[in-house]
Amino acid sequence: MKDGHKDITKMKRSLDTKHETCLPNNCDIDADITKLKKRERNRVSAYKSRKKHTNRADILHQEYEKLEKENAALCKEIQSLQKEQLHLTKVLEEHEPACLLLTTEIMLELLQQPDLWSPSDNEFPFIQ
Repeated sequence: MKDGHKDITKMKRSLDTKHETCLPNNCDIDADITKLKKRERNRVSAYKSRKKHTNRADILHQEYEKLEKENAALCKEIQSLQKEQLHLTKVLEEHEPACLLLTTEIMLELLQQPDLWSPSDNEFPFIQ
C-alpha cells in the first residue's frame, strides 16, 4: 500500500508538470486525477482479490493436510483390525476341532429345546 501511495505522489507530480504544459492546450486535469484515483482503486481491489484467493488456497491446503492425516490414521486402524481379524480367525480355527458345542448330538439337542432360544434374563441358559 505504501508503494501505491508513492506511485500516486509520482503521478500527481507528473500531472503537475503536465498541468503546466497542458494549460495552454486546455488539458482536462480532472480527468487525469479521476483516472489516477480509478487506477489506485483498481490496484487496491486487485490486491484484496489476490489476498482473498491466497487465503482461500491456504485454508484448502490446511483442510487437505488434515484429511490426509485422518486418512492415514484410518488406514492404520484398518490394518490393525485386519490383523486382529486374522488372529481371531486363527484362534477360532484352532478351537473348532476341540469344541464340544459343535458336535452333532449337542447341536441337535440344543435345537430341539425352544426355551433355550427364547429371550430371558440369562443370555446363554444352557451354560450354567
